[in-house]
Amino acid sequence: MLRRIPLFSCAFFVCISLTALTFADQVTLNNGDRLTGKVVKSDGKTLILHTDAAGDVTIKFDAIQQITAEEDLRVSLKSGKTAVGPITTSDGKLEVATKAAGTVEALKADLVDMQPESDYEKSAHPGLRHGWNGGTNVGFSVARGNSQTENLAVAFNAAHPTLNDNITLYVSSIYTKNDLASPSTVANLVQGGFRLKMLKEEEIDLEDVFMGITKGITN
Repeated sequence: MLRRIPLFSCAFFVCISLTALTFADQVTLNNGDRLTGKVVKSDGKTLILHTDAAGDVTIKFDAIQQITAEEDLRVSLKSGKTAVGPITTSDGKLEVATKAAGTVEALKADLVDMQPESDYEKSAHPGLRHGWNGGTNVGFSVARGNSQTENLAVAFNAAHPTLNDNITLYVSSIYTKNDLASPSTVANLVQGGFRLKMLKEEEIDLEDVFMGITKGITN
């Protein structure tokens, strides 16, 4: 028994397919093969293209005949110039359709970095709630004999690196007690620091302005 597919459903799927094709990046190789996906990044030597079928595919840049990307890519050149916009390449040339300066042309050989503008913005300005990495170390020791000593050491550090700056936080704590001594608390120390390093233009280093607390050290 044949089932009729509504015309609206057919039109819907056709539109979805066309949309997927329209906004996909295309890479044409020197042998004529074409790959469709999304440009992840390139350093001028290789290009990484994310495809639905094979995941991330690494392609030698000199094996590429043409690149067509509809999304905004940030292109950095050997001259130090940067251009942002959709790109096309052909005949050894790279064209970036920028919004501010129109079409910017360069040689493919002058490319040193290329990545989606959205990825660059996330890495350059991730926000203080995102992009942290670090860890915590905890140590505990017990001594028995002529003394009954217990020692607890805790250290925490976190870093927030971006393309413009690097923020580091660190806190450490040491607590030691001896049950045979009076008072029993031998050491109780909590200290920490904050470091801000600006990576653009002048380097500004601010350290130990976050916290420097020492509490009740008794020998």
